Amino acid sequence: MLYKTRPGLVLVRICGVDILTATREIWDQCPVVRPLPMLWSLAWFMMSKGRNSRQTIESLAEALGKTEEEAARQFEPIFEKLYQEGYLIPAEDEP
Repeated sequence: MLYKTRPGLVLVRICGVDILTATREIWDQCPVVRPLPMLWSLAWFMMSKGRNSRQTIESLAEALGKTEEEAARQFEPIFEKLYQEGYLIPAEDEP
């Protein structure tokens, strides 16, 4: 499944910790705050610029010097967890 970021979420850094914060309008759709490990926040930042999960994996593979398969094995479970928690939503299939 392809994912994209849910509108109404903001990534902030407080005292060196990246935190995903939900605006009031979506408090009933996901937890209000979620700390993100560094690689998770890098992936989130890329997705917040309009990339879907597949495009983000391609970019992460290049940035981290990994194959797309390695990046997919590392990041697909992260995207699935963020989807289950309500931070990501399904994206349309794109070529």
